[in-house]
Amino acid sequence: MLFVIGFYSRDRHRPELQHCLCLTPMDLEPWIASIEEKIAIDFHLSKLASRRLTLDDLHEVCGEKSSYTLAEAKRLHRQQWSAQQYTEALDVQVDDEARLSPAGMLNLLQLRSRYIAERGATLNNPHITSSVLRPFLTSDRLAPANQWASHIRSVALDFLSEHPGHPAAQRI
Repeated sequence: MLFVIGFYSRDRHRPELQHCLCLTPMDLEPWIASIEEKIAIDFHLSKLASRRLTLDDLHEVCGEKSSYTLAEAKRLHRQQWSAQQYTEALDVQVDDEARLSPAGMLNLLQLRSRYIAERGATLNNPHITSSVLRPFLTSDRLAPANQWASHIRSVALDFLSEHPGHPAAQRI
């Protein structure tokens, strides 16, 4: 995606757009990589920690049972899966009811643990510092006053033509 960054006045009761930058994924790749590097350890830890959960942990969280219902699975894993994924996870049959074995439910517990840890590992609303943006203030990424929309379109079209295989180009 493109990054459109506005700079607004501070001296009025009503903020006014002063100028804006339109940056491509290639422009911000070093900054994006630095954010990914910051959270990579947290994601690795979440993977390792979730794999260490055992049946004893499952019993402590969900109770010790010979099998678990779909409703219990959904209570644990919430709305993280589609109906089809939950149906596919049902790995044992008890009477006429498809259920989850303790091993299947443990897998869900591990996935839930990993999801919770990874959510905490993300950086919500990371701020792009002025030192990252400063070089672009004197470049062709700075939109001329009152030509913001046409400039953004121009940057987008140039990016698409220069990088047609980039994942961001595939989403457009």
